[in-house]
Amino acid sequence: IASRKALAYSNAAQYVTQKNAGIFNVNQVYPTSGPGVTARVQMQQDEIAETIIKAKDDHAILFFVKEGCGFCEKQVQILAYFVDKYGWQIKTIDIGQQPNYAARFNITSTPTLLLIKQNEDQYMPISVGVVSLAEMEQKLYQAVRSLRGDTTIDSFTTYDFQKGSALDPTSILNNQPARPQN
Repeated sequence: IASRKALAYSNAAQYVTQKNAGIFNVNQVYPTSGPGVTARVQMQQDEIAETIIKAKDDHAILFFVKEGCGFCEKQVQILAYFVDKYGWQIKTIDIGQQPNYAARFNITSTPTLLLIKQNEDQYMPISVGVVSLAEMEQKLYQAVRSLRGDTTIDSFTTYDFQKGSALDPTSILNNQPARPQN
């Protein structure tokens, strides 16, 4: 029964999306063909890089470490590449030597990367534990956009080029036809 219902749902979903391609066109912003995937990934990478480059003047990264942390040593190497690529300054804080900072931001594990917005009390964790450069870029992109108010919880992972499309959960709210005034 479950298989038949799942198949019926799948068929109905396929019919509705194909019949209403102008409304539900996911392939427009999330293609599955090889060339389309390559283009989407490039658009995502460009948007991430542009956001990170623009944010370096009014955001900062705090890097929480502790003495003897082997994971922290590996993260330092990744951060060095990040600094070379984007020109950000990263402040390293040893939680053993500066426990007040660890307490202020509730840091209990190292390495931890935290994004702060300069001259404001806003901050957001980027990662806890060793993180690859690609994952760091992705999470930093999302955190910067969140701290700037460019995104909400509903559209946290939606790229700008996807806004207004079938992959934008808030787009239906923006595309409502005007109701006649009584």
